[in-house]
Amino acid sequence: MNFKRFLKSKFSVRAVSIVLAATALVTAALPVLAADDYLDAWDSSSNLRIAGSTTLYPIVAASLGVTTVGQVQAVGPFQASAGGSGCIAQLYSGGSGHGAYAVTQGDANLGMCSSNKKSSYPDIRNDVVARDGVCVIIHDDGSLSAIDALTTTVIGDIYEGIYTKWSDINAAWPATDIFPIARIIGSGTRDTIVSKCAMNEAAEEAYLGPLYATAGYTRKDSNAEVVADVNATAVGSIGYIGVGYLGSISGDVRAIPVKANDAAPAVVPTDQNVTRGTYAISRYLYLVANGVTPNLGAYGAAFRDYLYSDAGQNTVKDQGFVMVNPRQDVDASSTVDINDIVSIGLSWNKSTGQQGYVITKDVNRDGSIDINDVVSVGLWWNITYTTPANEW
Repeated sequence: MNFKRFLKSKFSVRAVSIVLAATALVTAALPVLAADDYLDAWDSSSNLRIAGSTTLYPIVAASLGVTTVGQVQAVGPFQASAGGSGCIAQLYSGGSGHGAYAVTQGDANLGMCSSNKKSSYPDIRNDVVARDGVCVIIHDDGSLSAIDALTTTVIGDIYEGIYTKWSDINAAWPATDIFPIARIIGSGTRDTIVSKCAMNEAAEEAYLGPLYATAGYTRKDSNAEVVADVNATAVGSIGYIGVGYLGSISGDVRAIPVKANDAAPAVVPTDQNVTRGTYAISRYLYLVANGVTPNLGAYGAAFRDYLYSDAGQNTVKDQGFVMVNPRQDVDASSTVDINDIVSIGLSWNKSTGQQGYVITKDVNRDGSIDINDVVSVGLWWNITYTTPANEW
């Protein structure tokens, strides 16, 4: 992600923005099923049923060739892969809580969760399939240009009603009203704000109203709805979304860099910052299964493996999110260092089809192991990261 373009929040020149904008149109009105309605929603012909997070939805939808929520789809990238032959997939959204519930009830083979739901659903098992950085966006017509960063604590305080004007945070900022746009209960993105920004849930509910309410601008069902409402609501409105949705913002909406505390630097959610966790609102995106009575069906494990493959991780990147493990870590040591350069050197100038060509050393996957791969490693130099072990 380009730093300057992030600050300006203008991504229309990037091809990925076209994809993300289209995704926003598809997901803007995602139907939210009541948890008990999932079983009735499935088409009897489907043999891979997935439900949950609106954050993870674009990645899974693109992987399955799904263009409409609830669509029964037998043709897509996964279905064209060796492990997906014969798969007839059906995909619903509804939020992370709905995904976890559907899995535990045996209504879905897999759930999509953008936060760890084990505290509410201890029987689920999490596998990380992507990384994300929750981004804070504001409606700024230019009059709020002095707002250059927000600390995580301030973000939480805004949603508790402690600050109601921007000048309450910093006297040098305009006395413009703050209009917080939040997510409903069950949202993994809301969970992340609660945990990473020390937001008191009771205080937030007292300020913004019932956790299920979506009337007006207070609470929304999806990332795409938050983007739309921040854009439509008055100057000074604020919302939070997954990094993959940044490509769909436009007009007077811009993203704000985040500080871990008052003394910390302002950080933007580049791939590197999200991976190493220096972006303070970084998180994992999970594909979850029932760990007590597995209901994976014929394709659940194969689909998880597909998301880990080169093709699956390319989809993660194409949708604007961050790969589980950076390809620059050639030797998979969880640190990008000289050993990765040495590994590339052992296959130097090898191309696809030649003896000695190893795809993992072709960092940029252009078919040739050369200086461009070394440069790519250099952009991630000395970055260390952690990835939770798979649980199913």
